Amino acid sequence: MPRNSCEIDGLTFVWSPSASKGPASLGVFWRRADASGEQVEIGRLSKWRLGAGWIVLPRVGGRDRACEAGMGLSRTRAGGVRSLLSLARSEATLTLFDKIRLRILREEGDAIRDLSAGLVPIPALVA
Repeated sequence: MPRNSCEIDGLTFVWSPSASKGPASLGVFWRRADASGEQVEIGRLSKWRLGAGWIVLPRVGGRDRACEAGMGLSRTRAGGVRSLLSLARSEATLTLFDKIRLRILREEGDAIRDLSAGLVPIPALVA
């Protein structure tokens, strides 16, 4: 397996430097196992400036959600990917109140746009 990937619960995850955020930030993607081989973003890992480790930034809720979930930091990349996976699997259970508290809903004139709508769901853990 390439150094920029890992397998967790039978799913393959890859990461690459985030072009817009610089080399200290990694975009993390789930590689679908179907024929498309599409990569679905699940979040970002940013180098923690105060020491060794990574700041976990999920695709929905960002820093607010990562901190509230107690998963704001991870010692290793694989641990950070596990944290992102856990948060991505729980996206479907976010209530409207959760979305407002995490500022996932943004007002645009009179309409409210749900920034979590249309996200590809990550498969649930099969026991």
